[in-house]
Amino acid sequence: MVQLFIDNWVREYVYELVNADQYDLVQDGTGGSKLNQIMGLLAECQLAVQMGTELPRVNHKADNGCDILYKGIRIDVKCWKNAHHRPNHQVGVYARQKDYITDVYLFCTMPDIMALCIDVHGWMRKKEFFQKATYREAGMKIIKRDGTMLKLRSADYVVPLLWLVQVNTFTDLYNIKL
Repeated sequence: MVQLFIDNWVREYVYELVNADQYDLVQDGTGGSKLNQIMGLLAECQLAVQMGTELPRVNHKADNGCDILYKGIRIDVKCWKNAHHRPNHQVGVYARQKDYITDVYLFCTMPDIMALCIDVHGWMRKKEFFQKATYREAGMKIIKRDGTMLKLRSADYVVPLLWLVQVNTFTDLYNIKL
């Protein structure tokens, strides 16, 4: 895992982007709350800066799973809230996003939207992800490590975090390939 610090100007840009009146209109229902959108866009935008690609803009169209276009590779950034990630954690993709034009999933975590950095864990090619993933139905109940129960709101696919191509340095990040 590599930590990527969030630039203040990126944070300001993301808040402006999410607060644009039309931004919510382009979401397909998987974007979650405004706080989830901020967290995801913080990761997406800071990764775009780090990788030297364009930042997302409000264009009133869904991105169809292409958050970052890097060396011709369509990357979908997946970021979730987690302050204490463990090797046995799973990473996932909503089932309704399976047909997006994504080539690679890049998985990150943040403890909260005020975090100073993003933890970039790893990536996996879309085709490989769905070959290896376990499907979970909406409504399925999962017992969490702390003993609490979680009921899935949407169907998804998951793989263990350890199955990802690990990102331990920025060079690993730059070496994403098909």
